[in-house]
Amino acid sequence: MALPWIPITIKPIGFAAITKLTIVITAISVFKIVLNTTKTNEIFGASLSSNQVTLPAGEYWCEGMAEAYVVNSHKVKLHDTTNTVDLIIGVSGRTANGGPSTIAGRFTLTGTAVLELQHYCSTTRATDGFGSPTNASVVEAYAELKIWKVG
Repeated sequence: MALPWIPITIKPIGFAAITKLTIVITAISVFKIVLNTTKTNEIFGASLSSNQVTLPAGEYWCEGMAEAYVVNSHKVKLHDTTNTVDLIIGVSGRTANGGPSTIAGRFTLTGTAVLELQHYCSTTRATDGFGSPTNASVVEAYAELKIWKVG
């Protein structure tokens, strides 16, 4: 039996759009990553709105990643804004030429909660700090989040 899951593509915005939105990674700051595309949602009661994922009570497995470019140290985390607690802390990344920080882990929610994928970076980088575009005439995606309900 397949597990219910909700994969989300995060921030599929091209380089020019980032410049227009003036998104700047500022040193020693934590940013809520833009969540704007649900690929599928098989978890009853789950939703995506205003860059946040709402999940009902239950046990979950999560995998995710967020790209960064020339920001020195960076780290991604899954944060429960309802209960103000970090659910999964990602591995540290270091980016001379770009690279991801990843998360993977299991967590339990005792009630409905609103979650954010957040990204910490240690160096300010204007326009492309959240990822360098490939300019391949396709949608740019700089992060991904997958959540499975396991119990």
